[in-house]
Amino acid sequence: MNPNQKRVRPTEVSWKFTVFAAAVSLGTIVDAGANWTDGKAAAGVLGQPDFVSGQVNQGGTLGPATMNRPQGVARDPLTGKIFIADSANNRVLRFSSSAALAAGAEAEAAFGADDLSTLEGGQAANRLSNPVGVSVDSAGRLWVADNLNNRVVMFLNASTRTSGATADGLLGATTFATNPSGASAREMRQPQDVALDSAGRLWVADWQNHRVLRFDDAVNKALSNAADTVNNTAPADSLLGQAGINQSTANRGGTVSANTMNLPWKLEIDPAGNLWVSDAGNNRVLYFVDPAGKATGADADGLLGSNSFSETLGPAALADRFWGPRGLAVDSRGALWVTEEFNHRIVRFDNAAAAALGNAADPLVNNAFPDGVLGPPDFITNSQATTDTSLRSPWDVVTSPYGDLWVAQFSNNANRVSRFRADVSSYRSDALVGLKAAALKGNNRYNLSGSGQLVKATSKQRKKLRFYASVQNDGLYSDDFTLKGTRGKKDFTVSYFSTTGGKSRVTGPVVGAGFRVTGVPAGSSRSYLIEVKPKASTKGKKKSQLLRLTATSLLNGTTDQVRIRAATAK
Repeated sequence: MNPNQKRVRPTEVSWKFTVFAAAVSLGTIVDAGANWTDGKAAAGVLGQPDFVSGQVNQGGTLGPATMNRPQGVARDPLTGKIFIADSANNRVLRFSSSAALAAGAEAEAAFGADDLSTLEGGQAANRLSNPVGVSVDSAGRLWVADNLNNRVVMFLNASTRTSGATADGLLGATTFATNPSGASAREMRQPQDVALDSAGRLWVADWQNHRVLRFDDAVNKALSNAADTVNNTAPADSLLGQAGINQSTANRGGTVSANTMNLPWKLEIDPAGNLWVSDAGNNRVLYFVDPAGKATGADADGLLGSNSFSETLGPAALADRFWGPRGLAVDSRGALWVTEEFNHRIVRFDNAAAAALGNAADPLVNNAFPDGVLGPPDFITNSQATTDTSLRSPWDVVTSPYGDLWVAQFSNNANRVSRFRADVSSYRSDALVGLKAAALKGNNRYNLSGSGQLVKATSKQRKKLRFYASVQNDGLYSDDFTLKGTRGKKDFTVSYFSTTGGKSRVTGPVVGAGFRVTGVPAGSSRSYLIEVKPKASTKGKKKSQLLRLTATSLLNGTTDQVRIRAATAK
């Protein structure tokens, strides 16, 4: 298969899912795209006032909205706040929730500096020196690869700390005031990135030692080591990339293989606990299945960007290779995103694990091709520019459950972090309704005209009627929704309740601007109860009212409607 053949967009044959056929002819590749248009424009930018600016600190003085060679980006899974390693300014910036950020927004706090307008740096517990990799774990702790201090530091409750906060944890050094550099189990040499898995193990890309370190029970190790000012009490428990401790040569001093590394740059842990490593000096990405169960220096299981573990492909703007792979991110759909500094692009692998394992099993041909690209319009272009559709030296990437991508651009002519969002067709609401909570009806399509599913019920002796409804997220990523209903009239009283996680009355918001629910994961729903009570004036009469329920996706504005007809009998 020629990696430079033209890729053809699929036809959407189902409103709920996009179905992709196999290659239909020799020379045609059907894109496995995940509702991402290749080369699409970014939706927002931080560090610059617009998409065409790119000067260091916006060409002026250091401030809360400026950047100088950002190298890392992370998202707090608890608060949605964004953390950016503003490396040359020796600080990590914290920005408010991504939903509230406009172009050029100001940071709300800085780690490594006492305020947002002062250039600091150093070896103290409240200082950083060229911070490059950042990660926020499931408990809201910020981990920083403090590159020129040859250490990793940890901040508890990072989303609520003020500027100039003191680090709580330390790895790689005896005290915050020392700056060692070595290849022992207690030392690092210019660490580039950090990643924490669900079992509390910290993985560190020990860049100049050409290895990845593993620290078990990392939080307690970091805390206890910071508290002990005499000894370094936190050695690494194992490593990958070298045969053992105190070894530090690129590719183990020999040729590239499945168990060697050359300048490991960035790390990513997928939901299953497997490890991705951008082995930048070898222009490849390595995949380790169950890395915590592997022995020191074990082989990688999967490979992207090369034909085999024993060779490296020459750098070029092609689909079958990388040129300067840096940042890695696995999104909520399981797709792997890889930034390439010198190709000025981000490529996406929709079935990355299977592709990496399959490619490793075939030592002759690289059969693992990316499914999409951002930055250039295709896989054979690597031009750079400062626009909303272009990138300059993308260094790191992080994703959110909503499908956002935050991309740190390191170039001296970029100095920004761009935000990309999936195509609007990735966000889809589906309203369902029924007379029983376990038997709702919906037709899995938009009902913009209001001609959606209709359920009917008739009250005898003016007894209360109960209808059940839900808002289903039929999109590809998390979404926010509103449910808007119809007020009761002179013959009926209508009450709305949310029944997700317990029953609570939401009548006012529903019949007003709409009752809002946020962060609904793809494939899940939120449930509601609608109670309709005929008024006393309907006694002995036939009356009816048609109620409409409209579910709206707040990420693309698309609505879906269902209807309820309540009636009374004589």
